[in-house]
Amino acid sequence: MELLKVVSAKYASDFKINVTFNNGCKLVCDLANTLRSEVFEPLQDKAKFKKFSVNDGVVEWPGEIDIAPEYLYKIGVAQPGSKKLPEPEYVSWTA
Repeated sequence: MELLKVVSAKYASDFKINVTFNNGCKLVCDLANTLRSEVFEPLQDKAKFKKFSVNDGVVEWPGEIDIAPEYLYKIGVAQPGSKKLPEPEYVSWTA
């Protein structure tokens, strides 16, 4: 079983990013609610939010802030022309 990984991520708008996963799914992930938690509070500044990158299959920001691919997959909505596959069997928690 292959672990879920982010292949690429691009800024979409507001606090949304377009994410492509290693299973071929292309999802739009709205992180506005997620950024309300203390850990992600620095990313409420849109200029800081836009400074993400993908490293070893994970979306991360400067300051050692990252977010699990499984979480992004859980909250993501299929981009136009893409289909969201069922979550991998090993993902058993809820967002």
